[in-house]
Amino acid sequence: MKLTITLIIILLLSSCNNSTTIDVKYNDNKVEITKDSFEIINNLSSSFINNVWYNQDNEYLILDLNWVNYEYCDFDISEWESFKKADSFWKYYNSYIKGNFNCY
Repeated sequence: MKLTITLIIILLLSSCNNSTTIDVKYNDNKVEITKDSFEIINNLSSSFINNVWYNQDNEYLILDLNWVNYEYCDFDISEWESFKKADSFWKYYNSYIKGNFNCY
């Protein structure tokens, strides 16, 4: 019973926090995701792209591809808007993002 109450409290406290830290492949630093600095799209209907985070100020995109996070730099707002309107996020990724916008 005490364990259940403790877990509920932890979940409630973590849901009140507007930030989370994620690992990004090829980046030694963890990236802090906040609702104030990132536009977040969760639980996409794509079978390969699970979550997406975009920071407009830094033109910085993170894609959760099959549960691995990858970062993309110099991804401007027009690209972001096009991505969000795409009929297929996976096709858009393969056609326009993959191999482009590298951060290194």
